[in-house]
Amino acid sequence: TGEAGAGRGGRGGGGAQPRCRGGGSSHRGAHCGGNAARAAAMEAKKALVAVRDAVASEQAGAQSARSEAAAAAAALQAERAAAEEAREAAAATTAALERAQAAARASEERARA
Repeated sequence: TGEAGAGRGGRGGGGAQPRCRGGGSSHRGAHCGGNAARAAAMEAKKALVAVRDAVASEQAGAQSARSEAAAAAAALQAERAAAEEAREAAAATTAALERAQAAARASEERARA
């Protein structure tokens, strides 16, 4: 009675499990689960790599934005320092002009006297 399944894993055969040959959507042989699990694991791995790549790209973009912001802040600070130096130079020039004008007035007064 076991001849019909002999060599194919059926009753009485005891041979190796056969390679899956499909069997339609209702086919759920235990020997097919390994391939499906491997395929699902590969898809999950691909999805994980895609997520890692997306996260790395976002992190690189954020780092670039932080670097640009730091450069802009440094440029603003340098601009403010330059403006302060210009104000100090203008004040020094104004003071020198006032001293020169006072000296010129004093010189004129001495010349009149």
